[in-house]
Amino acid sequence: MGVFSIFGISARAVNAYSGALNVISNNVANAANEDYSRQKVSFSALSPDSIGGIEFGRGLFLSDVSQVVDTFVENRLTESKQKEGAANARHEFIQGADAIFSEFEGTGLNSAMSGFFDAWSGLAADPSSISVRNNVLAAADNMINIYQQYSDSMTVLRNTINDEIESITPVVNTLLTEIKDLNEDIRQSPTQALNLQDQRRKAVNELASYIDVNVVETGDTIQVYTKSGTPLVNGDNTAILSTVPNAGNDNMLDIVYSLGDTTTTLTSSIQSGRLHGLLDVRDNYISSYKDELDNSAYTMVTQVNALHSAGFDLGGANGNLFFGALATSTDAAAQISLHANVDNLPSEIAASSLAAEVPGNNIQALAIAALAESNSIDFDPTAGTDNNSFFGHFGDLLSTIGTDGMIAESDVSFQGSILNQVMLERSEASGVNMDEEEINLIKFQAAFQAATRLVKMADELLAGLLETL
Repeated sequence: MGVFSIFGISARAVNAYSGALNVISNNVANAANEDYSRQKVSFSALSPDSIGGIEFGRGLFLSDVSQVVDTFVENRLTESKQKEGAANARHEFIQGADAIFSEFEGTGLNSAMSGFFDAWSGLAADPSSISVRNNVLAAADNMINIYQQYSDSMTVLRNTINDEIESITPVVNTLLTEIKDLNEDIRQSPTQALNLQDQRRKAVNELASYIDVNVVETGDTIQVYTKSGTPLVNGDNTAILSTVPNAGNDNMLDIVYSLGDTTTTLTSSIQSGRLHGLLDVRDNYISSYKDELDNSAYTMVTQVNALHSAGFDLGGANGNLFFGALATSTDAAAQISLHANVDNLPSEIAASSLAAEVPGNNIQALAIAALAESNSIDFDPTAGTDNNSFFGHFGDLLSTIGTDGMIAESDVSFQGSILNQVMLERSEASGVNMDEEEINLIKFQAAFQAATRLVKMADELLAGLLETL
């Protein structure tokens, strides 16, 4: 014991508190970094010396620098990232569908159908007039154009989603590789690799914004699975996602998963994240809207054709179709067209119910015009319960899109609020608290200064001792 012991204790204290001040400096420097986890120091006392039955302390050393991480909050953050990613995608593209129909408001399908049926009413009033018959063809062309515009726009929207799905898969693959590489770097690091751990958490949360993930910690590494248990990062192996066209879904892209010798379609098992939202809108929402639009066009074709083919044109001939025949409702809105027998041939329009009463008979024209008022039209024979009017059916579609849009907007607002709350909780749990850092700074600075004074004092005592020798 003696001067050398004091010198050793004070020198170790200087090193320990110098390290603590370094950690505080690093915390303060990263105060605005939302991905940074606050670091803290731990001190441990050295085992004492025992002289003459009396213990003499040997000071302390900086035993650990660790992160302040609340695993529960981190897991909630990852979960919130997934849900917000799905909600944002759903909201964005349902809004896109709503905009398609809003864009033609006032000159849209309701107006076009009204014009079409009104033209038939006009023909019933003057069945022999060629100019009135041309009005029917012009109104039909206008309605056909609206159906096709809506259909084309919905197809473009689905293709836009499809393109984004294709662009996301390599981003996901890059993040999976990054997580695997960070696992390896952390495992091989001689230190705790705290900054690398922050980078890994950031990569996991970014991954979660695209696809559902479940993270399992195994020592220094993490394993990443989907919610359904499909491994994405498993030891030194990472999954590879790719896309392939699905002929049974209009050649829309499926997401294919590959890991080692395992290859499977992952599309239906993705439960959250932006990919889930995109797939949900593409294959459920927009497909449903398009199906109803196709049902409307198909029903228009079949109802009008049934009445028109039973009527007689100005030449006394019957059996002609007004619209081109459609075998099914699939893509009907895109394929609806005037039949070649009547296109630019107004005299071929069948307005009469009897050949002998041409041109004065207007019964078939009245019957077609009356479709506008019918509330018992079956738009889905397979369901057997979808009786409505043309205007009611289309109004229901607009109402559905509007309701879906409001629900999606509410969900994106709710998920955003939850994410902001969880990020605040993470900031409180793991972020840098400047008041706390200031308190620690004062405490460690005072301890550091006291230790340096002890070093100086021990040095002076040692010098004095040497002078006496």
